[in-house]
Amino acid sequence: MARPHSRKITVTRRAGRPKPWRVRWYETSRVGERSRPSRFFATEAEAEAFKAAVEAAAEQIPECPPTLATPVAPPPAIADVLGHAPRGSLTFRSFATNWLETIVARRKPSTARSYRGLLRTHVFPTLGAVRVSPATLGPEQVVAVIAARAAAGVSWGTQKGILRVLSACLRWAVKYRHLQQNPAAGLLKDLRDDSDPAYRDPEPNPLTAEAVDAFLVWLRTGRVPSAPADRPVDGPKLRGGQLRSEGYPEWEPYFLTLFRTGMRRGEAAALKWATVYLEPPAGRSAYLRLESSDSPSARAAALAAGKASAGDGTLKSKRPREIEVGGELAEALRLLAQTRRAEAFKRGRPAPSPYVFVTPRGARILSDSSTADRVFERGMTAIGKAAAGHTIHDLRDTFATLHLLQDPGRLFWVSAMLGHRQTSTTLNRYTKYVPSLSGAHFASALDHPRPQEDRSDGTDRK
Repeated sequence: MARPHSRKITVTRRAGRPKPWRVRWYETSRVGERSRPSRFFATEAEAEAFKAAVEAAAEQIPECPPTLATPVAPPPAIADVLGHAPRGSLTFRSFATNWLETIVARRKPSTARSYRGLLRTHVFPTLGAVRVSPATLGPEQVVAVIAARAAAGVSWGTQKGILRVLSACLRWAVKYRHLQQNPAAGLLKDLRDDSDPAYRDPEPNPLTAEAVDAFLVWLRTGRVPSAPADRPVDGPKLRGGQLRSEGYPEWEPYFLTLFRTGMRRGEAAALKWATVYLEPPAGRSAYLRLESSDSPSARAAALAAGKASAGDGTLKSKRPREIEVGGELAEALRLLAQTRRAEAFKRGRPAPSPYVFVTPRGARILSDSSTADRVFERGMTAIGKAAAGHTIHDLRDTFATLHLLQDPGRLFWVSAMLGHRQTSTTLNRYTKYVPSLSGAHFASALDHPRPQEDRSDGTDRK
């Protein structure tokens, strides 16, 4: 447990849990990110004892911790440990541990947690004692790690994560001349097995326009449009099992935004009101601006605010883009902004959360929100689409296919809205779902009877 940066430690009882007594406190990471972890205990005595231990640790911390300055260059400790260590003297465990504590710690906390978990669970048991030198660490050792994980039943998605974190770590070994080249670079495509369906990228699985409309109505009212008026609410339930009297209207703006814009879930999670332009200048429609934390403007803003991190690197392409917003979505976002301001005023807060999509408690809806997944699954069951295996990401595919079905000439616009680097990416992914793009009707273009030649002498030409 990290030392807390707050003396406000609470003990509460949460009924219905195997361990009902919860202790919560505040912590501040090395990069200035605040979090509020908690631990649960079976008895109140255990919770109070843990609280006392946390309070004792908090007494050793100044009332106002010093502000962490944003480093403009790698700290000296990085050069001392990773740069000046004798070549071949560091094991992979020691090198990766210092890499996590000095370099990765300056990235967003979720990235640091992911890297740390992948290394400790999947890499250190196999590669931890290997020396970081060209003679002992090469592509064959990296392949051995992936092969061992595959034999243990680890999914291909996790294998890709292991390769990425290995490549990121060993790239620094090359920078500090412990290695001559990155042994994990380029192995992702080489290790991919196209004959195994688990290794293939999922194909688009778009919904129909009618299914999306039924799902949105279900969110708003809790009923399916085609169902009888006296049919019980199908899906939404309150805590305890009783049925809700309505659907999930608080989730309608979130899912409507994903469907109307084609945004990824991570992009929606990091969308802020400061980049939502519902009252644009004359001649422009409302639009949203998505900007990566890796952009110069975002880094400059973070530096001016005294932050070590610019926020979330949500854009997959790392390039900012603007997404046009239609009238229906613009009105929904206006109403949502008014609701957020009213809620903040009611709770005595100076301003609502800067994030557009937040939970009733004010925490932003993350890209892997299990609550969003449950709401979507219940909605698909209610409208009779559970067997199709749809996911929330399919709303992005639905946005693309429905626009291209209405007008294939929107291909370049759809590609720009999705944030694809190349238009060919959009074309290759959605061609089979748009008959006018796939050219399926071209195959019968020569099936009409060929005209017979008119011969004045009554003979056929041989």
